[in-house]
Amino acid sequence: MGNTRKSRTREVHYKDIDLAENTGMRGAVSDANINMEAGCRECSPVNIVYNGITMGLAGGILMAISDVFALCCMKSALNPSKIALIRSIAMILVTTPTLIYYKIDIATIGKKDIVLNTVKGFAEATADVCIYYAIDLIGMGDGMAIYTATRIIVVYIFSCILLNEIVSIHERFCIVLNILGIVLITRPDFLFGDVSSELDGKPAIGYMYSICCGFGIASGMICVRAMTPNFPQSVPLYFNGICGAVVALPLTILTGNSDMCIFSTVIHSPILLAYLLGMNVTYFICVYCLNRALQLEKAATVTVVRNISMVIAFVAGVICFHNSIVFLEIIGSGLTILSTVIIALAVHRESRREDDVQPLKIPHHATMKIPLTELYGGTS
Repeated sequence: MGNTRKSRTREVHYKDIDLAENTGMRGAVSDANINMEAGCRECSPVNIVYNGITMGLAGGILMAISDVFALCCMKSALNPSKIALIRSIAMILVTTPTLIYYKIDIATIGKKDIVLNTVKGFAEATADVCIYYAIDLIGMGDGMAIYTATRIIVVYIFSCILLNEIVSIHERFCIVLNILGIVLITRPDFLFGDVSSELDGKPAIGYMYSICCGFGIASGMICVRAMTPNFPQSVPLYFNGICGAVVALPLTILTGNSDMCIFSTVIHSPILLAYLLGMNVTYFICVYCLNRALQLEKAATVTVVRNISMVIAFVAGVICFHNSIVFLEIIGSGLTILSTVIIALAVHRESRREDDVQPLKIPHHATMKIPLTELYGGTS
């Protein structure tokens, strides 16, 4: 009896296919096959790597553009705390309607994700303020070199210890190559200048700001990796705005002076509105892209890819601020781009290998059940 039932099942299965070819059900079978293939493409490791690398590159490029706008704001008499406060308020104004539209209730989020989002928000808000003060105290070269190197090293250590992520040999090589390229681009004075004369005029607190910034950004990246998979991106952005306002508002009051009112500063410099708009738009998209990249790729991979921002910053400095071109900066840009290309190709190769060996995954929506009554035109 059992064998008869099995044979009948096979017979019905093959008859389904034959009848689908000979009746008007061919379109339904084709639609199901299309849905199945689309679902398999979505879960393909190759596409996941492609999306992750693309988001990381886009985030790095937009980060550099946002920093250029922020630097223009600083040249227009806005101090770093004011810039951070304006950016945080803009983030809240954009994300709050998004949360309401998608009916996302912060109270229903798990405790783990709330803690991670809060830590990420305060860490990144503090880091943003620190890097601007560091640049103001010790210069762009020293500040960015120390910050970037600290972030890469901390992400590498934290991802291995806290997330149990395995960093391959080619990723380690790209990290070293990336740091070398950034050092050549920024050409910090403590490596390329007269140390005895250069460091005397630069307060040590500036270097501490850069190190704190590297720790803050690295901690934020680790928090994103530890969150629930496919966590709604509007929630981390909302927490970034809230935490950023909490950090920046007291600093704005403490560092206030005669031009403390932001509105009066904007009135005296109308071009500042364009700078603020460009900074906020690019920063919002930048944070979204980087958070999404961290959902798809390892933290060590994303932190190398996002450093393409240093190359964009170098180009922007030449075009926008008329900085002179130095041969070492060109070499450093080439090494940074090379490290990004190597890690992208290596991760893509690994994903192709995984895609070749993984079993076929048929998504739930691709399953199509055909009743026997439709096949035989009556009751079975």
